[in-house]
Amino acid sequence: MKYQIIQPFENRELWLEWRHRGIGASDAPIIMGKSRFKTPLKLLREKSGPPIPESEDNKYIKERGNRIETIVRELAETRFGFKLPACNAMSTRFPFIRASLDGFCAEKECLVEIKLLSSQSKEKFNPSTEGYQKFLALQKNNTVPEDYYPQIQHQLYVLGLEWCFLIGCAELRGQAITQDDLVYGVVERDNDYIKKLVAKECDFWYSLDCRYENELE
Repeated sequence: MKYQIIQPFENRELWLEWRHRGIGASDAPIIMGKSRFKTPLKLLREKSGPPIPESEDNKYIKERGNRIETIVRELAETRFGFKLPACNAMSTRFPFIRASLDGFCAEKECLVEIKLLSSQSKEKFNPSTEGYQKFLALQKNNTVPEDYYPQIQHQLYVLGLEWCFLIGCAELRGQAITQDDLVYGVVERDNDYIKKLVAKECDFWYSLDCRYENELE
């Protein structure tokens, strides 16, 4: 078994602590230099100290994102005909390489990553926004946004899977999300990329304090 499923945490604070003590999938784009929001150096400084408490604004955004994620996951379960529970997992070779999965069915070897690509009002809908263009590119050409690619390859490494569904959502605010608002892209495992990704993640983690140095032996 390449991975271990982690039992659900009693609260969000414990989950944040667990995530802080490792490299999560959302950290992968930062480490690979593909994040618009954070540099590898800033992430290194954050990981070197105690977990940063979430602001009230961040909590609202996260809670809203979780609500949308739940809706999209239920729609995906209806389409596929089996459950895709959210869960946490970590690599058994490198336990600091971790992932919080939007939806995963081990029996079907089915992984989904859910992204809200566009959120607009019907009255002021703008098809030229960056998010909606990402939605269209995924829908028409199965084009995966480059800032999501490291995250998904990280998850595929943790689980040892060959592919993942990237489910993009284009929300019209005030209206219920339906299957028509979703696009299902497929991201295949890229072993060459994963080799580079894992090497960079190990370099990043061992630069903190080498706390897992024995696991390389």
